[in-house]
Amino acid sequence: MHTQLRRDFRYFGYSGLWLLMTALFLLGALMICHTNDQHARMNIITYQRSAEIAERDGEDIQALIEQGYSNLVIGENGGGVENPIAYYYEQTGISLDNMQPRRLVPLLMAGELALAPLLAAFFGLLWVSADYKNRTFRDRAIRFGKQSAVISRQLSGSLILLLMLMIAVLAAFGFQAYFRHAFYADFPDAVTTFPMSTESVPAVTHLKCIAFVLFIMLLFYEFGFAAGSLFRQNPVSYALVGAYVIFSRPVLRYGIANIIGRFAQKIFPFTGATTLTPGKPIALLPGALILIAALLVLIALNSVIVQKRSAY
Repeated sequence: MHTQLRRDFRYFGYSGLWLLMTALFLLGALMICHTNDQHARMNIITYQRSAEIAERDGEDIQALIEQGYSNLVIGENGGGVENPIAYYYEQTGISLDNMQPRRLVPLLMAGELALAPLLAAFFGLLWVSADYKNRTFRDRAIRFGKQSAVISRQLSGSLILLLMLMIAVLAAFGFQAYFRHAFYADFPDAVTTFPMSTESVPAVTHLKCIAFVLFIMLLFYEFGFAAGSLFRQNPVSYALVGAYVIFSRPVLRYGIANIIGRFAQKIFPFTGATTLTPGKPIALLPGALILIAALLVLIALNSVIVQKRSAY
C-alpha cells in the first residue's frame, strides 16, 4: 500500500492536478476572506452614514446606541431595523472581532462548507477518470490487484484533500492579515470606536469545524469518485455531479443537504458574511447515522464497480 500511495502522490504532482487543486483551494480561501472584509466595510459605512443623518437631525448618537435596536421588522417591502445606528454599531464590532486570527478558522470553514463539496466532488471525478484515461489503473491492477488499487486511489485522494484544506487554512491567515491591515488603514478609528469581544475560541471548536468540513469533503469526494467510475470520461458525469452539488436544496427532512445544514448550524458561528438556509428541523443522531451510512455506501459502491468492471 505504501508503494501505491507513493506512486499516486507522484502522479498527482506530475499530472498538474496539484496546481489546479491548490489554485482552487487558495482562490476559495481568498474569496471567503474578501467577502468577510466587504461585509465589515458595509457595516461600518452604513453605521457612519446613519450616524451622520442622525447628527444632522439633532439626535444624540450615544443615546441611540445605548437604546439598542428592535428585532428585524418584516413587511411587504422586505426587512428593516427600527434603530439602525445601534444595530450597525453592534454588527461592526462583531465584524472587527471576526477579523482577529482567533476567529479565522471557524469563519473560514463556514465559508468552505459552500465551496469544498464542489471542489471535492470534481476532484474525485477527475482523480478516477484520469486513472482510467491514462491506463494507470490497469497497470496497478495487474501488479497489486483491482481492490488494492482502488483502495489506494481512494485513500490517496482523501489525503490530498486534507493537504489542500490545510494549505487553504494556512494561506487564509495571510489573506486575512492583508485585508485587516487595509481595513484599519481606511478606518483607523474603528478599533477605539466599536466594541470587540476578548473571549478566546476553544481549540476544540477549531477542530470540530475542520473535522466536519473534511468529512463532508470525503463524502462528496466519494460521490464524484463513484460518478467517475460509472461514466469514466463521459461528459454526463460532470453534468450530474455539478447539478447535484450546486442545485441540491434542503427539501427533504433527512436529505443530505438538509442534514448537513442542520449540523452546520450547530457547529459553525455564522456571524460573518456567510449565511445558511435554516432548513427543516431534524434529530441529529439519525442525521449523523445517515451521513455515515451514505459515505460507507459510496465506498462500497466504488469497490463493487471496480470488482464488476474490467480494468482494461
